[in-house]
This record gives sequence, structure tokens and C-alpha cells, in this order.
Amino acid sequence: MEKIDFAILIGTGFVLLLMVTSLGIILFAQKKKSEAQAKLQYLELEQEKKFTQIALQSFEEERQRIGLELHDDLGQQLSLNALNLTRVTDLKELAPIIADIRLAISKCSNISRLMYPVVLEKFGLKAGLEQLIESLRERSDIDVRSDISTLELPYAKELMLFRIVQELINNSIKHSNCTEIILNLTNGNSHSRLAYSDNGMGFDLKSNSYGLGLHSIKTRASSLSDDFNIVSSPNEGFSFQLTL
Repeated sequence: MEKIDFAILIGTGFVLLLMVTSLGIILFAQKKKSEAQAKLQYLELEQEKKFTQIALQSFEEERQRIGLELHDDLGQQLSLNALNLTRVTDLKELAPIIADIRLAISKCSNISRLMYPVVLEKFGLKAGLEQLIESLRERSDIDVRSDISTLELPYAKELMLFRIVQELINNSIKHSNCTEIILNLTNGNSHSRLAYSDNGMGFDLKSNSYGLGLHSIKTRASSLSDDFNIVSSPNEGFSFQLTL
């Protein structure tokens, strides 16, 4: 009888020990899980802050660029024309001044399209991108090949896609020294895809020295989809793909 009681005691103690151990393991696992979740939330918050800061820096850079164009280029051109008009003594002298004023009007129109793409809002993404490409062809020797489908998207998403392409083109013009740009926007049954590439000098994606432009593109792309990809390396050009 004593042996049975002892066996029961031992068994009960073993079960209790097992329960305590299991409870300890569960509590430890929950603690680690909570710590991991807290760390993940912290990293996500820090990443969001970083993206926000990058976006704000990019927007500020764009505002400064447009401000400089207005002040240093367009403003000076108009001031010079105004001065020349006061010196005109022969109607023949008006011709070059009128040509300069028309050029200034064209520059003003280009800047206004950068700030507020009217065509995009009125006629959609396809028309907006086609106007952007036509403007690029007019002001550069870059060979632009494009195939743009009509997408049925909310205006906010179309504007985001437009700004991404705008920034991609701006980066190619400023940094890549490319001679060719390919832009495709396709609309499939279950998804839409934006594909952009240039044949420029490329860069090392790991170097973190590619400037705010690419950070701005990443920030905008991540707000639209998790499925986007950037490929580039020195002397190998640049490509960007985003799937909606």
C-alpha cells in the first residue's frame, strides 16, 4: 500500500513538474513572441519614419528645383525681354524678343505640367504619360519607345504611377547618360504592370549613393504594391517593374 501511495506521489509530482515546465515554456515563448512583435513594430515604425523623411526631402528637392527654374531661368529671361522691349526702335527688332517670350511661355507650361498634370486628371493616365513622353522627346535626343494601355484606376493611384514614371525619367535624364528609354504599361486579366528601363550607365544598388530620386520611387511604389523590383549595376543600365 505504501509503495502504491509512493508511486502515486511520484507520478503526481512528475505531472506537476511537467505542467510547471510546460507552463514555463509557454510563458517564455509568449514573452519571446511579444518581444519579437514589439521589435517588428518598432522597425516598421522606424522604416515608416525613414520613408516619410525621404519623401519629404524628395518633395522639397523638387520644389527647390522648380523654384530655381522659375527664378534663375524663366525669371531672368522675362526680365531681359522686358528690358529689350524698352530699347526697341525698329519693329524688326521685335522678332527675336517675341521668339524668346514664346520660349518662356513654353517653359512656364512645362513647369505647370510638372506641378499639376491637368491632362492626367481630365483624360487619364494613358494621356498623361503620352504627354510626358512627348515632352521628353521634344527636349532631348533620347529614343523613347513606349506601349501604354488604358487602366481603370482611382485618380490617386494614377497620379502615384504618373509621379513614379516622372521620377524615373528625371533620374535617367540627370544621372544615366542613356540614349534609350523603354516604357510599357500593360493591363492583364488579373493584374497591371509598369515596366521601365534605360540603357544608361547604371549604378550599384548596394552603395546607397543613388540619391533621393530612387528613394522617392521606392516610397511611392511601396504605397501601391509590395510587388516591385529594381535592377541595376554599373554599366548595365537600369530597370524597374511594378505589378498591381
